[in-house]
Amino acid sequence: MATLTTAVEIPYNYQHNRTQANRAYDAAIKTTQRGFRRKDRGEWVGALISWSVADGYATYMVAEQSPLVMAHIDYGDGYQVDPIMIRGLVLSDIKDRCSQPV
Repeated sequence: MATLTTAVEIPYNYQHNRTQANRAYDAAIKTTQRGFRRKDRGEWVGALISWSVADGYATYMVAEQSPLVMAHIDYGDGYQVDPIMIRGLVLSDIKDRCSQPV
């Protein structure tokens, strides 16, 4: 079962247009993935998983593969799921919801 680590905050710059904001988000995600992969070389480390919440998504990244550790990606509205959902995750759930390893 998964545990949570410290959230990864990705600031949203409201001065950017949507294209610039998407590029900044993608760059921050890649930097975060590289950081986690330096610590754990598991093939699913850095994979993103999201759940629909309200009018957006709660997004999490695999921070460690074994044991499974997830990091909340705090971006935009910063929606989160109930920690019970995270505790119930196993690696096969990540594999089922993500199309391929990172």
